[in-house]
Amino acid sequence: MTIDRYHAIVNAVRSMNWRSRRASSIVCLSVWAVSLLISLPFALFHGTMDVMEFGEKLTYCKEKWPSAEFGKVTEMLVICTTFVIPLVIIVVCYYQIVRNLWTRSRQEVKRQNDANNAATPLSGASQIRRRRKVTRMVAIVVLLFATFWFPIHVFNIYRILHPSYPRTTALYIFKIFGHTLSFANSCVNPFVYAFLNDAFKKAFSKTFPFISKLCPCARVTSDDRYTQVTGMVDQAIQAMPCDDVNGNGGTELVSISERKNSVCKNANSLNH
Repeated sequence: MTIDRYHAIVNAVRSMNWRSRRASSIVCLSVWAVSLLISLPFALFHGTMDVMEFGEKLTYCKEKWPSAEFGKVTEMLVICTTFVIPLVIIVVCYYQIVRNLWTRSRQEVKRQNDANNAATPLSGASQIRRRRKVTRMVAIVVLLFATFWFPIHVFNIYRILHPSYPRTTALYIFKIFGHTLSFANSCVNPFVYAFLNDAFKKAFSKTFPFISKLCPCARVTSDDRYTQVTGMVDQAIQAMPCDDVNGNGGTELVSISERKNSVCKNANSLNH
């Protein structure tokens, strides 16, 4: 999703050639196939194990690897493919998205000022608010993913490197806390995206006006009415010059929402 969002914003026009329903289906099937492949060793090598904990005998379902080294390598690969690599991709892609939006916004403000031969404070202030809002959304998404998944992976790395770790009450609580937090990430994300969506906030405010008064995140500000953060492709990105699309030096500006069904034309051809 992050990679798709990156291309939709940074390479909005070029990516339309391959960002299709068929491509989405292939990506979804590939994600499921890779996920099943990663989980396969845990399905093949497992069994039950009796452990004395808290003064009583407990039976655990546990991995039974062919060798200790095989188990360490497998579990470290799982941590890398499910946390480290995704986190790096998310950080890099969102950094490029924010960088692209800020650069493009500055260019748009400069074009407007040059065209009007005078600064427009309202437009400039709106651009700044929009950039800050997108940046805030990116920071929230990245921090949520990193924070919610970090504890359980710390515990798993500690367990892999120290197989005979002391099974204390504190570590047991930390393990349960880490598992719960990682699962909660999937529960929290819909709420985060919802309250960053202006249409949702407007509907929520109408349905629960008393909650909206108490919760700032549910309020629709004046700037929210002007732009919608979660519709970054259509709302947060300003128009691009035609030469960004076909390199013909045209100066006609076309909004992102219009690019899918229309093509930039050379400004000179409009005179004919």
